[in-house]
Amino acid sequence: MQGPNWNKLSDFHLKTTIMAVLKDDQKWLEKHIEEVFRRSIEKLYECITTACLPHFHDEDLNLFDDIDNNDLEAVKTRMDEIVIDIRNNSPLTVKKYFLIEECCTTTIDGKDPPPPSSCNLM
Repeated sequence: MQGPNWNKLSDFHLKTTIMAVLKDDQKWLEKHIEEVFRRSIEKLYECITTACLPHFHDEDLNLFDDIDNNDLEAVKTRMDEIVIDIRNNSPLTVKKYFLIEECCTTTIDGKDPPPPSSCNLM
């Protein structure tokens, strides 16, 4: 994720969101990981929109309390575009925003990509 305000979000915010999604859906092992990740992005978007991301182990603690509302609004504006694209396309669309292409286990067209040399979040 790139842009002037993305640095306000950390991997901990995304991990917390993923854990919340997995906690809410006990059948997550039966789903494709792309669908779980897509739902996590939707949940993160919802949390950014409401400026409230409860800590996984202490729901009274809002992980966004230390982030300025203007910064959250700027991130939400960018997330608007991403979420619309993901909703209107394959769950694999998530990869183009959050993973370097060489890290993908399958490409959007379903073909196997070349072996990864390194995998990092954008």
